[in-house]
Amino acid sequence: MARVKSVSQAKDRLQQAVRSGKNLAREEVKEKKHLKFLHKKNLRPVRNNSAIALLEDLLQKKFPADTKVGPLTALTDEELNIIFNQPNKRLKYKILGTSGNQLQNSVLVDRDVTKYLQRGDLTRAVLLAEMAGENGIFAVGTILKSLLAHQRFNKALLLFNRLKKRSIKPDGRVLNIMFSGLTRNHSLPEHVSQPSLSSEQASKLYSIFSLALHKTPDELSVIHVNSLLKAFRTANRPDLAIMLFDKAGSTKLKALRPDLRTYTEMFSNLRSYTDDFRTAVKTTETLFARVQRNPAIKIDSKLIRSYSSVFVFANDTRLCARAITILRDWYKLCKKEDIGQIINASEYDESLLHKGNRKISEDVNVERDILLPRNEINLKKHKRFEVDQTILRRYQSLCDLFKLQNSYVSRESKSFKGHL
Repeated sequence: MARVKSVSQAKDRLQQAVRSGKNLAREEVKEKKHLKFLHKKNLRPVRNNSAIALLEDLLQKKFPADTKVGPLTALTDEELNIIFNQPNKRLKYKILGTSGNQLQNSVLVDRDVTKYLQRGDLTRAVLLAEMAGENGIFAVGTILKSLLAHQRFNKALLLFNRLKKRSIKPDGRVLNIMFSGLTRNHSLPEHVSQPSLSSEQASKLYSIFSLALHKTPDELSVIHVNSLLKAFRTANRPDLAIMLFDKAGSTKLKALRPDLRTYTEMFSNLRSYTDDFRTAVKTTETLFARVQRNPAIKIDSKLIRSYSSVFVFANDTRLCARAITILRDWYKLCKKEDIGQIINASEYDESLLHKGNRKISEDVNVERDILLPRNEINLKKHKRFEVDQTILRRYQSLCDLFKLQNSYVSRESKSFKGHL
């Protein structure tokens, strides 16, 4: 019985039912049952024999009669493309080993996508995630993570861009996977090759962030900013790090406010900004002054290590001399009365000075125009940190540079002497 589509059609059917002696209400119930049956049927994959017939018609090739159509059926990417460009969803369900009901469950979709990835079937994994629409977003993130772990950035970018074409907005997890997927994984053994990020790829990540900030700002947080800062450091693009920091700060969004890690990553990026090292140092000092006045940020040893590295690795002895003062002011490297000891920046071993462009023009008065006042290096006289091996090594190199005696005595040595 045809479905009612207008008032006039309903009247015609009523008159027809009256003339034929049929019960219209009963006919409506029958129609609803039939529609419900069709709906359930359309959520199920086609039967195997039907699938074979449909595939033979679509692909113009014969399949053995005992072929079991499903996720393991051998099909080329070109053949899969033909199948998934036709409208029969039930055939697609059969090929992917899923159903309309399963596609409504993001957990099941991600589980099946993971199985495809484990079998090395990227094409079916992508088709399944995309067929699930919004319910496939989590699975898309799983695919992106796999691609980036295998350094397939361009493939990941293509998949990410396909989300935009299908008007599906990436969520915070997907964005974070894109931003952090190619940064160094310190949990991997040394002999395992690490992901690398090119300068061009870093630029594309910055574009993704900019678009997300415009389209879906609520999905972004400082976690994404921090992941990107690390990515830009990996790609040696401190210029992008500065642009990102400024862009995120200009939004005034609470979720994008810089935190401890943001500043730590920024200092590490600024250390490499050799195109304009004067700006790098000036920005470093401006940010560090801001950090010290921010009650929400609890300064830790890692932050100071990153901050001081801008000066430690400079090939400007005035900045190296400042590095010694910073390290003494923030680490237990010397007696308190020796912290303010003046370092003569003109007396040094030139062979030990770092090479490169991390220097400021000699005609610039760095003490007056660039650096923080000495009494603001540790503004609140924060309790000094214990010395770790990295800091000790850096401090020793600076002492060697300026021909100074390193008077540092470890806590263990002090304890040992106390027992003698």
